[in-house]
Order: sequence, then structure tokens, then C-alpha cells
Amino acid sequence: MIGATLDQQGVSSVPDEALMKAVSRHRHDALAALYNRHGKRLRATIDGVVHEGAEADDVLQEIFMQIWEEAGRYSPRAGKPLDGWLPLRAAVPSTGCDGARLILACGSVIKSG
Repeated sequence: MIGATLDQQGVSSVPDEALMKAVSRHRHDALAALYNRHGKRLRATIDGVVHEGAEADDVLQEIFMQIWEEAGRYSPRAGKPLDGWLPLRAAVPSTGCDGARLILACGSVIKSG
């Protein structure tokens, strides 16, 4: 169903939750849609914490790489992908505290608006 929606209607009307499902199936267009929808707000949040452009770019890339790699673990019960689920995933310590984990764990998470 999501494939048909993405292919026929484009992504502007597809909810984030459906895009996450498509990302879990390695649909590049779904990840691109999430980036187009949320990238500027995420970057603004990152810029508020990281004051160097190249480092901010790296953190934004880390966040979207994490979405790509962990989309299969997403459940709509965890909240909207970029408001609830991703910050929880990013804040869970694994091998250390990289830039994305630091920013998201510090509570500088974007809010839908």
C-alpha cells in the first residue's frame, strides 16, 4: 500500500509513520521525503547546539543514517518518528556519545509545529 501511495500520490500526503515503514523496506524515496520534510527543522535544532557548520552537517547525516539503519525497529506506539521514537533511540547509549546522541539526549529535540 505505501509503495502505491508513494508512487501515485507523491509523498506530501503520506504520514511520517508510513514513510518510516517504507524506509524500513529500504525505500530511498521515503528517506528523502523525511529529509525534505524535517531536515531544515532538525538542522536549526542542531545549529542551536553545534556552532560549526561542518560538524552540524555531520550530525544531521548521522541522524538520517540512524533513521535508515533502525527504521525496522520503529513502532507508531513510540510516538511520531522525529518527535518520540528517534530521540529515544538516539539517547540510548551504545558505543559512546556521538554528536547526534549528545544533541538529542540533551533535550534539544525538534517539536512538531
